[in-house]
Amino acid sequence: MYISFNSFWKILKYFIFILFSSLNFNLSNWKKICIYFYYINTNYWFEVFKNENAKIFFTMIDIDEDKFCKLNAIELNDGISVTSHWSNFPFLLNQNKKSANIILTWGNHFKHFIFSKKFYDKIYNIGYPNDHYFDHIKEKYNKIEDENKFVITYMDNMMMSDSFYSPKINLKIISNFIKILNKYQNVILYLKPKNKNWFKDRYGDQKILDDFINKGKLKVLFNDGENEKFQPAASAAMSDLCVGLGISTTAAESVFYGIPAFHFDNLNIINDFTNNGRNKIFFNNINNLFNAIEDQINYKKISIKECKEIYSNLDCFQDKQSSLRANLIISFIFELLKRKENKNEIFDKLDLFIKDNNFFKCKLN
Repeated sequence: MYISFNSFWKILKYFIFILFSSLNFNLSNWKKICIYFYYINTNYWFEVFKNENAKIFFTMIDIDEDKFCKLNAIELNDGISVTSHWSNFPFLLNQNKKSANIILTWGNHFKHFIFSKKFYDKIYNIGYPNDHYFDHIKEKYNKIEDENKFVITYMDNMMMSDSFYSPKINLKIISNFIKILNKYQNVILYLKPKNKNWFKDRYGDQKILDDFINKGKLKVLFNDGENEKFQPAASAAMSDLCVGLGISTTAAESVFYGIPAFHFDNLNIINDFTNNGRNKIFFNNINNLFNAIEDQINYKKISIKECKEIYSNLDCFQDKQSSLRANLIISFIFELLKRKENKNEIFDKLDLFIKDNNFFKCKLN
């Protein structure tokens, strides 16, 4: 990789500054060292993008030590940064900042409640980004239990000792599922733990669980790796109902795939999604959740069509075409950048392109 003398000298200069600041190490010099490293990394990525003639930097990574260096570097190269997100978030606006020129989000819920326009030049809806593998799942997975069996998959995707949903909540939910297994002979429970290592001490009495496993009433879904999670759509494909802990991505993916799903959440988060789904698919009270589960076992009270309508707040497309929308947007930007049009002109033309394109019009609302 070719590095210009100017950038090489800047990087060398900042390393020298770091060395001298380290000789008298205190809080003030520590701050200076952090700033020097920022300058070094920004200059490095500036040269990377310049060498590759890169004009668009796209990332979906939430945690990246060099993220802001890369965002700054692409701007120094007269480029545009684009980001997106994999997850459904159990919090509100001011806690999530993935700053870039453009963010591609699932739907209006995220535009209005999660990502603020003050951190982005443009926010566009493209749908749930992980729907690209659904066709593969349909070919590989389907319900393996007898037709008269009702299969529930419980997904603990949000449980962590230092997170919003503690292991104690998980234990209460498992206790109620055990009551369901004892009450209904036709019910089979699949457990999809987020972490294989936590399963032994955060799911209650292992002897009781092992007994249900031996009876064929309970199965635990793990992939082969030490901490490799089972794909949500795959577990949904084998189920009649999915239940997610918290406002989780896993339960949302189950509905996008085509299986009804419920959320349990005790944070009392209020937004369009929770309001529309309250006591239908979204529950703050464990008793209400399990009453709804029994209604689903006995009467299939809520249909996938109703679920999808509620979930349209998150993704109003649900058509497995999010990657194509992202491709259209990025390709459109790239063509305009090649013509050396400025950012404001590009954003104005992109607005018109999306507004006039039926592919970006919501299907469900």
